[in-house]
Amino acid sequence: LTAKWNINKYTVTFDSYGGTPVPPKQEVEYGLTATKPDEPTLKGHTFAFWYLGEDEQNATAYDFDTPVTGDITLTAKWNINKYTVTFDSNGGTPVPPAQEVEYGLTATKPTTAPTKTGYTFDGWYLGDEKYNFSDAVEQNITLRAKWEAIPYGVTYSYVSGTEGADLPWNVIASLPVNKYTYAEGEKVTTAMKPDDMVFGEYTWKFQGWTLNGTAVAPNTQVPMAKGGLHFVGTWIRTSAQDEKYPVTYEYVSGTEGADLPWNVIDSLPVNEYTYAESEKVTTAMKPDDMVFGEY
Repeated sequence: LTAKWNINKYTVTFDSYGGTPVPPKQEVEYGLTATKPDEPTLKGHTFAFWYLGEDEQNATAYDFDTPVTGDITLTAKWNINKYTVTFDSNGGTPVPPAQEVEYGLTATKPTTAPTKTGYTFDGWYLGDEKYNFSDAVEQNITLRAKWEAIPYGVTYSYVSGTEGADLPWNVIASLPVNKYTYAEGEKVTTAMKPDDMVFGEYTWKFQGWTLNGTAVAPNTQVPMAKGGLHFVGTWIRTSAQDEKYPVTYEYVSGTEGADLPWNVIDSLPVNEYTYAESEKVTTAMKPDDMVFGEY
């Protein structure tokens, strides 16, 4: 009589250890090998290998060429991912060093906030949102510094450049007002040159703007300085006697329907001088008769 043997079959069970999917069990005949399944996935982790036993720390990869001789359970070994947190000071200094953070842990808020001239630091932002350093890191991120410009104003004042003469009310009332604020370095356009002002028998004339004692032209651009800009405008008073007026001449035809010919117009006197009020002016000489065509 001869013995009849039935070969044993053993179960290979897979434990994805939190990952997905969990491979189906395999029934393997004694002495044959299990089939290596597709790798599972686990958020924040990288699949390393399948291992046999319970010692995860010292585990080694299971060799799927090993004959199966009993029921076994293969467990997934995972390596936790590390992500880089990068800082962008957005023009400020210093730039904090990048941090390597394991999945699920948190980044460390830099102890020293960066600085930037003309701005205050508003915090570290991820996109449009202020970053919460208690949030778990789950991917590579870049935190960017957000800055708020320190606003500075522009003011004007007038002074009299004529000794002993105070500015009249209408000159003072023309003082420019700039209601805007500017960040340091931002361009500011100076006020336009105001028109002459008459007060009583005097005319007041604007001489120009100065900034910290340096002449600045009207309607020109100046960079905003820390603390703001203050422009000083100087006016001088001139008397009626100081005013100079021109003398001009004009010809008209006294013959109805007859325009003046070119040679008559060409003879128009020119006086290149100017005169103070009441100063004597000598009129032009009587021009000679002019012939044009038959006239």
